[in-house]
Amino acid sequence: GIVGEFKGKQLAPEKRLHRTSQALAFMDKYQDVVRKDARALFLRFKLWWRKKTNSDFNEKERMAIPFTTEDWNECVRSLGELLVFEEFQSNLTLRLIEAVAFFHRGEYRRGFDAYEQLESQQIFARNRVIRRYVFSDANGSPRKFSGNVTQVRENQNGFIAVAGFPKGIAFIVRESGKTDVQKSDEFSDFRIAFNMRGPIVDFRV
Repeated sequence: GIVGEFKGKQLAPEKRLHRTSQALAFMDKYQDVVRKDARALFLRFKLWWRKKTNSDFNEKERMAIPFTTEDWNECVRSLGELLVFEEFQSNLTLRLIEAVAFFHRGEYRRGFDAYEQLESQQIFARNRVIRRYVFSDANGSPRKFSGNVTQVRENQNGFIAVAGFPKGIAFIVRESGKTDVQKSDEFSDFRIAFNMRGPIVDFRV
């Protein structure tokens, strides 16, 4: 069937993008069939993502995604179609991408809400803290943010208020480069990364 047409993982890297485009075009000839088949729809989304990013979902860490607003809109639409199918509703990677997409569309409250749902599903999930993606612009460059510390806990984790976000963004004190971080301290030029637990301040340059 359609799902069996793509064998991209066996291809050399330099040929993979071309083959991906071919496979995606093939599937789009049969859109009515694809939309009725959960596995085919999942494969189409993987192909679309690979064509746009030249990588797979979890192939890299701290991946800056070169998506335009239109790309993020298509991403959300595709995920909406896919997550209708019960077998993919608990797919943590897809749920993570959905949350990241909401943030990139400026729908921060919706993004936090998506993370709350994700948190309830991943009690036994592995690799929860790996930073898969970073907040990026349409060119695939990490965006820079600034903000003020609103809370520092005894475990040396805390939150930074960033303009426009309805909730503080989590951070880890030892990553900040400062030995003594206090409430109201200001940080600038940091990135925001995304792992399975939520957005997190990323001080890596």
